[in-house]
Amino acid sequence: QTLSSMLTGREKSSFSSEGTLALPTTLDKVALSKLPPGLTEALVRLECARHGAVLSVVMEADGSTAYVSFATSDVAQLAVRRMANKIGVLGGTEPIQAKLISELPESVRMSAVAMAVPAFSAEEPIDPAQLPEYLKPRKKSRSRSRRKRASRSTRRK
Repeated sequence: QTLSSMLTGREKSSFSSEGTLALPTTLDKVALSKLPPGLTEALVRLECARHGAVLSVVMEADGSTAYVSFATSDVAQLAVRRMANKIGVLGGTEPIQAKLISELPESVRMSAVAMAVPAFSAEEPIDPAQLPEYLKPRKKSRSRSRRKRASRSTRRK
């Protein structure tokens, strides 16, 4: 067992009887649905962190469902027990649905990747003169060691 698998609660991948790689199916993710309107990813993360270590939160575009990845399946199960069908969780007046899942739905996974990867634009390059001072490229200066060597060589002559 590796340190990574111990920290994340995941088993090492093994080969199935057919000789193909069999990925472990751990239920370390929770799908939260019937969320109240206007709920943010930060609020979902904050509420879920009360139950254990949260690795990531991905919300659907309409905000009706959130997918939360926990550090271990035990923490995910605890969160489901504490949050499922409870009124007032996440500030709603209706009970939310919490369900253990092993993988994010494909549509949500693709939208999360699209949001994480910046799109390249065909805009013109930015003029360095228009950048704020802290982002402007610096002129190369001599390092201290080069300055010391230069001053020593001038003293010797």
